[in-house]
Amino acid sequence: MMPILKIVLASIRNKKVSSAIIFFLTVVITFFSVSSLTMLEKTEQIFEESYSSSNAPDMYYTFDNQYYYDEYANFFQNRKEVANVNQKDNLAISKQVYIHNKSIDESMLEAYRLSENKFQVKTSKNNVQDLKNSEVYIPFLFKQQYKAKEGDKLKIKIGNEEKSYTIAGFFEDPMFGSSIGGIKRIFMTEADFSALSEIDHPVLLKRTSLMVYIKSAYKNDKFDQTLNEINKEFGKDDLGYYLVHSSFKQSSSLVPTIISFVFLVFSAFLAFIVAIVIRHAILSTIEEEYVNFGILKAVGFMSRQILAVVLLQYLTICIIGIVVGLGFSIFMLSQLGNLMLSSTGLFWRDGLNLELVFLIILVLLLFIAFIVYLSARLTKKITPVRAIIYGMAQSKKSASNKGSLVKMSFLPLNFSLPIKQMLSQLKQYLMLILISVVLVFSVLTITNLSMLFDNEEKQNALFGFSDFDLNVRSTNIELVNEQDIEAVVSEIKKEHDVLYSFQNDQKYVKLEGTRMFVDVSNTFKDGYPKPLEGRFPEADNEIVVTPIVKQQFNKKVGDTVQVQMTGGFEKTFTIVGSIQSTMEFGKSVAMLTSGLKRIDPTFISMGTSLKFKSTENVDKTVQQLKKKYQTTGSGMKIDSGQSLTKQVMDPIRNTINIAAQVVYMLAIILVAFISFLLSMIAIQREVLDMAIFKAIGFSSTQLRFQFALRFMFASLVGGIIGAGISFLFSPKLIEIALLATGIARIDTNITLLSIVISVVSTAMVAFVFAFIAAKCVKKLTVRKLMTD
Repeated sequence: MMPILKIVLASIRNKKVSSAIIFFLTVVITFFSVSSLTMLEKTEQIFEESYSSSNAPDMYYTFDNQYYYDEYANFFQNRKEVANVNQKDNLAISKQVYIHNKSIDESMLEAYRLSENKFQVKTSKNNVQDLKNSEVYIPFLFKQQYKAKEGDKLKIKIGNEEKSYTIAGFFEDPMFGSSIGGIKRIFMTEADFSALSEIDHPVLLKRTSLMVYIKSAYKNDKFDQTLNEINKEFGKDDLGYYLVHSSFKQSSSLVPTIISFVFLVFSAFLAFIVAIVIRHAILSTIEEEYVNFGILKAVGFMSRQILAVVLLQYLTICIIGIVVGLGFSIFMLSQLGNLMLSSTGLFWRDGLNLELVFLIILVLLLFIAFIVYLSARLTKKITPVRAIIYGMAQSKKSASNKGSLVKMSFLPLNFSLPIKQMLSQLKQYLMLILISVVLVFSVLTITNLSMLFDNEEKQNALFGFSDFDLNVRSTNIELVNEQDIEAVVSEIKKEHDVLYSFQNDQKYVKLEGTRMFVDVSNTFKDGYPKPLEGRFPEADNEIVVTPIVKQQFNKKVGDTVQVQMTGGFEKTFTIVGSIQSTMEFGKSVAMLTSGLKRIDPTFISMGTSLKFKSTENVDKTVQQLKKKYQTTGSGMKIDSGQSLTKQVMDPIRNTINIAAQVVYMLAIILVAFISFLLSMIAIQREVLDMAIFKAIGFSSTQLRFQFALRFMFASLVGGIIGAGISFLFSPKLIEIALLATGIARIDTNITLLSIVISVVSTAMVAFVFAFIAAKCVKKLTVRKLMTD
């Protein structure tokens, strides 16, 4: 055993360069794989812990008080599956809650009861206590989104009166705390809540929430089916706001899932690079140590013992790399976890799943052992006689053309010679080519993902949002009706250049007996992303659905579906197209206003959206219109379309951009590191050749330049191939990552500029570090040539 260990240690020392590359890559792979899988698992675990500790319900309903009846609670209490039903009052308020003079889009005010609300709260107090009057707890998301801190003021404007509250802490909200969760909860004392509830004002919408808890016996594989059956029999969900446990979980896990997926794919690509490096290193070792291996066999070493030496050599390097990578992962996990959860409103909890870590390490070691075995089994073919007599394995004749300087005479010698050298030693540069393929593909894929959130137009196309600058909406149909909105819109059109306008409302209907979100408009000609298939509705009996809905009900364009509104009629609609929409995670449809009136003749449109011809000073124009029309008690709300998407998209975009920057920086570092180390190997092999070139008149600078050009050309070739693969396949890869959101199709956002930047930057890094590595050429002299 000792002889084998001595040989292993000697081999590692003799192969410092390749050992360093493998060590570094193993560190990075371990770091990314452990971190991403741990964060993915922890996100789900943290959500479930938070959901359970906060006493969140399995089914959640919120109704405006005018639509709520006590018989709703009785229905659930009489169900055999239901363990408990809680009823809670809340106040909904839009655009009238401010932190640092920035308005919150939609807020839900609730009374905080320490005995009932077991939320995790971050506060300067050692223990969470009941709030004092004029104090509030706000969602943890607001700490980042509004730069809020403990002690800051939260203000609520109700008519001419302004209420001021002190922020006492930040709570973890697994239900509405995510940036894509829409409405946000704010907790206050019962006394403060009661005082607000007594105010009769249009901006304060009184609501009642029903929280339904299912018995544990029914929380099995058919849990979702059970919830659907209960809700279907209840039949009133379209009159209010209805969500279940899985809905909240999807909104919280969206961004962490995307980032983890990106890091895992990057880790997989790095594993591919490790396989290339190990195979290249082993084949080089066999070639260089052919005589020594033959001598070992001559003195009694068996093939399996030599195989064990090679296996132990690379497993030892990888085990050290895994330990270091695991250490980095543990050290950085908290920071990465907080970044990952920054858009979810959840608190990161430290800790590793040892079983998961052990499984990752085991898979890595088995993968490396498999690659080593496949490459090192060539040692079985080594014979003592051939090794000692010929000093090499039997070579295969090659008739391939290695390139001719005559054919490249149109190029300067400083360029044609490196190309000739690279082609004649292509095997030596193949590793760099493959590594460049993988890294450029990774960089362009994450760039493609980040560019999906680059501007409002791309976001609208991705998520199925309508494009508008201004929305005029009634908050109280008794104060502002459809005719009043039309009058205001007409005035705005006289004063401003409006490109187009359309009525826009969101409702819930029953499609084939299943609750479904519906986007309602009087026209789909302007402001909506193009359908994925077919066309938008043009008649009152037509409807468009998402691919998820098509799959759920096994429908296609041209088929019919039954649509019903509670208290209205059931009518047949024809599917005329397919759209992309993330509303309700893809479980949504769209129809004309006239179509909704077929099933609900009492329906009244509550809002109209407008798009200005000029996008300059839109925010200023919106503020001016707010002052003019959104007066106290007017029952009218003016919103900016840009601000609505900004509040939702900014936290997501920031997180993905940071992940993209991390991947890009690592790719550059990897190219630099591997180019440098490969250059060191090449220099050692070509010392004699370099000395000969110097003897015939080449300067040290020329030789270094030509040497570095080889690596640049190899990286360019790999980068161009990687760019082509990314252009073809990265959209599909991103579609897989975003599948759970309802996104069915991704159009490539890879531009020529992004391709040029990625390919050229990796090639230039390879050139620079190869040039640095070749500085030893200065020391080569003709005397050195004669001595050798």
